Amino acid sequence: MLACLASLGWAGSVDYQPLPEPPAASLGVLIDPALTLPEQLAQPLRLADKPGGALQTYSAGDLAYLETDYEQARLLIYAQQPGWWGVALREATAGSALRWLPAQAGQHWQSYASLLSAERLRYPTASWNGRLAKRVGGLLRAQPGLPPASGLQFDLLGQRERFGQTWFHIAIRANVCTHGEASLVLARGWLPLRGRDGALNLWYYPRGC
Repeated sequence: MLACLASLGWAGSVDYQPLPEPPAASLGVLIDPALTLPEQLAQPLRLADKPGGALQTYSAGDLAYLETDYEQARLLIYAQQPGWWGVALREATAGSALRWLPAQAGQHWQSYASLLSAERLRYPTASWNGRLAKRVGGLLRAQPGLPPASGLQFDLLGQRERFGQTWFHIAIRANVCTHGEASLVLARGWLPLRGRDGALNLWYYPRGC
């Protein structure tokens, strides 16, 4: 169901198709005032193997989370059932079962897309395989001549929904944190928020240059 993997580097002869599970509409983060910092995520949580199942103790630090602001981490939510949040272990692989966290008062879900904006959507993640499509939902192709992803920055030109998830029209630049040098556009194209393995292709890095 879920893969928290690095880049697959896949090649294909057909247009991009996402995995059927989990649905994109279910992907987001858990907003919980009690769980905002990485060190706070070290506190144990009581999780079940299925909604309504027996609870077992887990370390929250072993669960998948995303830094959504400077020193602010949120647990990733991959599915929802009435009164339950579906979370995953950090080392989860394809086919791994979710763990279920009982919902508490004051918690709410926020989608990936709602966390992103032109000001915040800036950099490729380690999962991006260096490929872009010429059109929304198109075949992802390698972009020759790009420097390492760690030296790139994305400009957000637009976004559209296709195949159940958000695609972004981006311009790729060399890192604009390099002072005194012109920042040229190296490539333009469309990129899905998530790769076929479910991992994020792009995100905001909240720590500056």
